[in-house]
Amino acid sequence: MPASQMMRNSGLAHQRPIHGTHVSTRSCQVRSATRTSTALNQQHLGACATNSNYGSSSSMRTSTLAATGTTPGNAGAGASTSGQAAWREEFVLKNPLQASTVEVFDTAGNTVKVSELTAGRTVVGLLRHLGCAMCWQQAANLVKLQPQFEALGYKLAIVAIGFPEGGKELCAKLPFPESLLYLDPGMKVFSELHLNAGLNYFFNMATWDGVRGLDKELSKEALARYSFIKPPNATCTLQMGGLYVVDGEKLLYAHMDKGLGNHAPNEAVLAACASA
Repeated sequence: MPASQMMRNSGLAHQRPIHGTHVSTRSCQVRSATRTSTALNQQHLGACATNSNYGSSSSMRTSTLAATGTTPGNAGAGASTSGQAAWREEFVLKNPLQASTVEVFDTAGNTVKVSELTAGRTVVGLLRHLGCAMCWQQAANLVKLQPQFEALGYKLAIVAIGFPEGGKELCAKLPFPESLLYLDPGMKVFSELHLNAGLNYFFNMATWDGVRGLDKELSKEALARYSFIKPPNATCTLQMGGLYVVDGEKLLYAHMDKGLGNHAPNEAVLAACASA
């Protein structure tokens, strides 16, 4: 049965869908990140339904109901608080990176398994390619937030499309800590997560809003240090990025860029970290 029909049958048609939301595993309440933030869009959910890392499509649909605090059998009824809590916990969204077999490179050229890189509490930033000026701005933005991530018990890991040599160049010029940057020249992580890609994501309102919403001072500083780094191939220039907040096997927050500069809002990322 389609998720929309289940929600109508449960009296939840007025609830916003799980797309563009922050998923809290403590209260399992869904809150909208921002108007332009799309956490799990239709494409992502469709792909996830066939990916065992996320669980079955049935689990995904019931997770939407769980996030609203209503179970299929007790819509509008007074079920016990402990029963509801147990039911909600059972359908927490799974961390899609935990079972990944993909390997990326550090700036020294050593391979690192994504599953190990993202183990535990991790904020995972996925940047387009190293030649993307707005990716330099996002790298600077995330490293500026790193002390707040650490205070909340999270480490930061950035994965970008490119080669180790290009990663070293970005780190030297921005500057950016080499220990936080990993390279994925084959876009394997991006493909595994089904992140958005294509020319249609360049010329849309998400790009317009994203560019307008960038931190002007931070962008000015990053662009002053920017130099073009050739991407691995032309195809990867069409790839969009994203951001995930994970806690072990749990997925707390997911954002798939829908345009250039359409990055995850800082306040939503920090709220996800604070929720666990």
